Amino acid sequence: MPRLNWLRNLLTYINSLQASFIYYRCMNASYRITSFKYARPLIAIHWLMFLFLVLTYAAIEFRVLFIKGTPERDLMKTLHFLLGLSVFLLLFFRVLARKYSPSPPNASSSGFASVLHYLSTIGHAALYVFMFTMPLLGWMVLSASGKTLLFAGVGLPALVPVDPDLAKLLKELHETMGKAGYLLIGIHVCAAFFHQWILKDRLFSRLRWR
Repeated sequence: MPRLNWLRNLLTYINSLQASFIYYRCMNASYRITSFKYARPLIAIHWLMFLFLVLTYAAIEFRVLFIKGTPERDLMKTLHFLLGLSVFLLLFFRVLARKYSPSPPNASSSGFASVLHYLSTIGHAALYVFMFTMPLLGWMVLSASGKTLLFAGVGLPALVPVDPDLAKLLKELHETMGKAGYLLIGIHVCAAFFHQWILKDRLFSRLRWR
């Protein structure tokens, strides 16, 4: 009888594991059906800002291919400023789209989902501050240097008075933050791949247009 009781308990345990597994599969399937993507305006703004950020960095890095004072080098710097200001403007549309668009449930269903959500909030806040501050610093560098930047055919007003020393200081700060931006963007990209490849929570599918 003790052996039969042991066998009966084992079979009961196995049945409970099977039931838990079936419940998990059903819940996972339900999650795939009921989950939804970000709103299309938010997806479009996200990838457009990503493209502009890449082009902004590319323009300022590739300027070294041209000799100082040449039209080609000046064009690269102008593109850098224009693309940076475009990111600055898109940031406001992104905030509005994020506020008024429905948010999908947390992509991660792991045990430390709350920790990931907390880290994601910090990371996104840092990116927002970066995308807001960097264009303003670039704008102030031009203003302090006595240069006027045309954006969409309109001359932008000076944010600070002409001051060569201030322009040098702001330029150094702008370049330092630009280098830190590589790290910040790199962490953001690595976190996205971590979700997609390690946690396998289909994060990228939420940013697809279709």
